[in-house]
Amino acid sequence: MFAWVTHHGYGALGIDDSGWLAPGNRADLIMIDLHRAHLVPLLRVVSCFVHQGQARDVDAVMVDGRWLMRDGVLLTIAEASIVREADRIGRAAWRRLFAERPALTLPTGWHPVTCER
Repeated sequence: MFAWVTHHGYGALGIDDSGWLAPGNRADLIMIDLHRAHLVPLLRVVSCFVHQGQARDVDAVMVDGRWLMRDGVLLTIAEASIVREADRIGRAAWRRLFAERPALTLPTGWHPVTCER
């Protein structure tokens, strides 16, 4: 499954020289912290991670020789500002939904006008 996802995933994106190790291919590296409670017993590493792994298990990512994440910190984007903007957009979408469909029950403790939690 892992080999199929990596090779065919790149192919679906139109990137033919990735997804497997070969001379001339671009190289990606993902470092995973396998010392997590939800990954034990770690009998078959790839199978265990495919079935039980979580995004927070990824410790580092290198794409085409460039580090994108180290020690769990994204290096190429301003994650905090992206999360804030996504939160703002999501709350605005919920506000519109409740305005358009007033019969919907609001989540407890959430007010659509102020968008407070």
